[in-house]
Amino acid sequence: MKNYLILVLFCAVSILFIPLAMVDRTPSTETDITVKETTTITTTQKTLKKEDTIDVFRTTDNKTENITMFEYVCGSVAAEMPLAYHEEAIKAQAVACYTNALRQKAGAKNEKSHISDDTTVHQGYIDKAQRKEKWGEDFDKYEKKLEKAVKEVENKALYYDESLCVAAFCAISNGKTEAAKSLWGTHIPYLVSTESEGDTLSPRY
Repeated sequence: MKNYLILVLFCAVSILFIPLAMVDRTPSTETDITVKETTTITTTQKTLKKEDTIDVFRTTDNKTENITMFEYVCGSVAAEMPLAYHEEAIKAQAVACYTNALRQKAGAKNEKSHISDDTTVHQGYIDKAQRKEKWGEDFDKYEKKLEKAVKEVENKALYYDESLCVAAFCAISNGKTEAAKSLWGTHIPYLVSTESEGDTLSPRY
C-alpha cells in the first residue's frame, strides 16, 4: 500500500499546471521522493514545529480564517478533486495538498495569512457549508469518504532531499506533462516532462 501511494503521489507531482510557490533551492541529486510524517518542517528559510492550524485568506469574504489543518486538507481536497474518485487518489491528493500547505506556511510573507483559497494563486479550499452545497444529497457519503481518506494519511508530506516538495498537480494533461523549467524558468529534478498516455483515454481529453 505504501509503495502504491508513493507511485500515485509521484504521478501527481509530475503533472504541472498550477503555479505554486517555487522551491527556494534546486536539489542536484537524482530523483528521490519520499512520504513521511512531519514532526518538524525544514525549509531554507526556517524550521517550524508541526502546527495544527493554518490561516487561510477567503477571497469571497475578503477575510482570513484560522482553520485546523485537518479541516483545511479536507476542504482543499474537496475543491481540487471529485470525491467519486478512488480512495487512493484522494489520499494522494490529500498528501499533495498538505505538503503545499506546509510549504506555504513555512515561507509565508503575508502577515495576515499563510495561504489563499484563490486557485489562481494557491490551491483551492471549500468549507463544510460549501461542500454541502456542492455535493447535495451525496454530502454525507462523500464527507465520510473524504475524512476517512485524509485521516489515513494525516501529517504525511512529500519531501525531496529533506525539503518539502513543490506538489504541483492538474486534472489532466494533453498526454505529456510540462517541465518546471518550461513553465517557471527553474529546473526542478522531480518535475520534468513525462509521457502521460493514460490522460488521452479520459472523456475529458
